Amino acid sequence: DSLSKDLDSMCPVDVQLAKYSYDAMSEAYATSQDMNEKDREMLEESKLSIIETLNNSGFDAQKYFKDVAEYNIYNTGLTVKDTLGDINTDDYQFMADTIMPVMTIGDYNSVARLYGNSTYELNDDEYIIVADYKNMVMIRNQALKKGITLSVNGKEYKPRYNECKDGFVQIGVQNMNDGILVVPDNAVKPQQVRNMGLSADYRADTKEERYSIETQLDNLMKNISFQTSFISWNSRIDLAESSVGLGALVTFIALYLGIIFLISSAAILALRELSDSADNKERYGMLRKLGVDERMIDMALFKQIGIFFAFPLILALIHSVFGIKFINIILATMGMSSMAASIGLTLAFVAVIYGGYFLITYLCSRSIIRPVR
Repeated sequence: DSLSKDLDSMCPVDVQLAKYSYDAMSEAYATSQDMNEKDREMLEESKLSIIETLNNSGFDAQKYFKDVAEYNIYNTGLTVKDTLGDINTDDYQFMADTIMPVMTIGDYNSVARLYGNSTYELNDDEYIIVADYKNMVMIRNQALKKGITLSVNGKEYKPRYNECKDGFVQIGVQNMNDGILVVPDNAVKPQQVRNMGLSADYRADTKEERYSIETQLDNLMKNISFQTSFISWNSRIDLAESSVGLGALVTFIALYLGIIFLISSAAILALRELSDSADNKERYGMLRKLGVDERMIDMALFKQIGIFFAFPLILALIHSVFGIKFINIILATMGMSSMAASIGLTLAFVAVIYGGYFLITYLCSRSIIRPVR
């Protein structure tokens, strides 16, 4: 259910394709010492739109796609650091010099309408930043509150809002959009297009029809992706299957190792205490002869076994606290939520297994030290 909800929100369309533009390819080949005939053909092919590329390769986009949104990603020379000003970005220094992706308000709104997200309006001298990666949103909000002015192609733009607006373009299973600069339609130049994108749904009513279209598209991409065209793609089906597969593998390994170590540890502790109880049977008998109440003996035994079981558990909890803090950092980096529910379930599971071994050990030890009647 959780995965389905994530897919519904982060993968609102069936398929997404991306392609390098002619200008981007021209710059790449300009630095190349040698360009062969195949390179020249691929460079020429980059002039085509994604739909033209698909149609020319034998895939009828109009037949198989519906609710199509085409858009461009621009490179205006701005970097991530330019959009943050003097905000401290030590934790994300590796991103500081990366190119800031730019979209026009018209393109972004067309994608947002298709995804069911909020659309926006801009004046001629305004910009907004759309993001959903929480850690970067907090940093960007600091910059936006300072009203950082950005220069795009010689014109100054001010932020329309003092905070990021929630949204994304790239489909996935996590909130990983660290920021898209959205500017008025006339703020960019055609030659600054770096990537062309297309998001769409399949013209299919059943699961079988979707898989049929997916298979055709997959076979096509194996033949043309980075062989005759610099085009890539992603789909809801692929993302769902990869997520389920990875999740199942990690869950199986974690559960298997966790259960094995937990049962092994509890069993070793239980055997040790049962052995001690057998060795100390005469000592407990001596206490009875001295007049010690049976209830006090049982309580002493309970405390002894409790302390013996408690120390490994306390050490494990201390390790877990630091481990959970580290894992939370990783989850935040991946744009995922906390794992409070998983922690609660794990604690309950440990309590049942570990507590069960403790209770059984106590009852068995008590029967061992009691005199035969």
